[in-house]
Amino acid sequence: MVGQELAAADHPREASKVLTRALSLHSPSLRLRESALSALASVHYLLGEYQKATLYYEKQLDIRSQLGGPLVDVHDNIATSAELAGNYLLAVSHRKQRLKFLEGVAEADERLKIACLHCSASQADAALEQCDIVEQLLKTTAEDDRARIATDIRIGRGIAYSSMGETSKCLEQLASVQPVNEDDAMRVADAIVACHIKDGNIQNAIEYLNVLLKTSSETNQQKLFGHTCFLLAREHIRNGRPTSAVRLAKRILRLARTTSDRCLERAGLQLMATIYEEQNDVQSATALLQKYMEVTGITIPESVNALLRLSALAQRAGADPMDYMNKALKLADGSGNVDVVVLARSAMLRHLITLSQPDHEPRVVHLLSLQRELLKADIKVTSRSLIFEDLAMCEMAETSGIDEIHALEQSLTEAQEGNNVRRELFLLEKLGDCLLGMDRYAEAEGFYQQLLTLAQQLRAVTQIKRAYMKLAM
Repeated sequence: MVGQELAAADHPREASKVLTRALSLHSPSLRLRESALSALASVHYLLGEYQKATLYYEKQLDIRSQLGGPLVDVHDNIATSAELAGNYLLAVSHRKQRLKFLEGVAEADERLKIACLHCSASQADAALEQCDIVEQLLKTTAEDDRARIATDIRIGRGIAYSSMGETSKCLEQLASVQPVNEDDAMRVADAIVACHIKDGNIQNAIEYLNVLLKTSSETNQQKLFGHTCFLLAREHIRNGRPTSAVRLAKRILRLARTTSDRCLERAGLQLMATIYEEQNDVQSATALLQKYMEVTGITIPESVNALLRLSALAQRAGADPMDYMNKALKLADGSGNVDVVVLARSAMLRHLITLSQPDHEPRVVHLLSLQRELLKADIKVTSRSLIFEDLAMCEMAETSGIDEIHALEQSLTEAQEGNNVRRELFLLEKLGDCLLGMDRYAEAEGFYQQLLTLAQQLRAVTQIKRAYMKLAM
């Protein structure tokens, strides 16, 4: 009771301690235990500790089942916290459990949430299947809800097509869609911009964002306005226009302060950190990323990415990155998200390889074995590409380089199949460098030429300069 009162009074840390202590007493009353578990899960959720929230909601579900109480709301809580923890497949599982208790509009909305989760897990085909089922449900849906759900189906399909790299199908679905809320409008913007960039139509992306900036400002959609500023600033950074990016990032941070929007605050801090990183101001970039991680509501994948960026900055500053890497690996391992695990393991593996210390060799062998095993799992194409690059690094250390080329080519193929053009740029340059080091000049030139062509298509200023420099060598 005291713990719940503390939580209600906005003292979550104190509430967590009291509720944890109460649970340790092992009360014989299942109802009291369930109430305490529910309250403790809610506290961890409010603190942004989504893995712990998921764990306690699952324990609550077990007791609720024993008591014979309604399960639908607990499944929803588990799915919501699991999604924020990056465990999309667990979230899918619990949303599908909810379908047993839902029908009509509620079922349609739940299936659309499942479709969104499938997209997050790079399971676009499964997302499209859910959209097809919802379309069938439209036939028995009340007319008042039919138009909204039809719009949501188009959004779901468009986002799925975007994640598959089917840009024309995505734009066909989303070009004229009118989202009914800001969250959907942000998802649509993400997908449309990704398609324009994939097609090399950077100017189209910028024009689209400028129009969206104007309309969201006129309609006072502050959340959408801030997100549009973020997308536009990101493109300015990529295209070598840091001054414009800084102006937009500061605008986002001002808006975050006036609206108390934590998501916008993180977006602004992330942009400023990236800008300082590009300008080789390691100290400022590090401080901003640390502040970014302190903002309530950060997801597990976001935390892992930030920790890995901090580790890279530490290396640039001549400091030891292991603390950041170990934290990232621990978070990733507990997330249930295989793709996040691949990312964290890859960063650790590469760092240990570059150290070339004999005492690290057993851990390198172990990590590499774990990465190889994950190639058998259902993981994102980007993750497969990353693992093949890990294999290439190890081959480079152990062989004449022939196997490294093969692994890098496999990595490039996976990146191309996954429509990851930024990674494709990186791998084209890496393949060229590797071949150059083996005195295979004609083949190296071929990859550098591909790098230049793709960089020009994407208007990636830094990569264009690097390609010209490599071709002139």
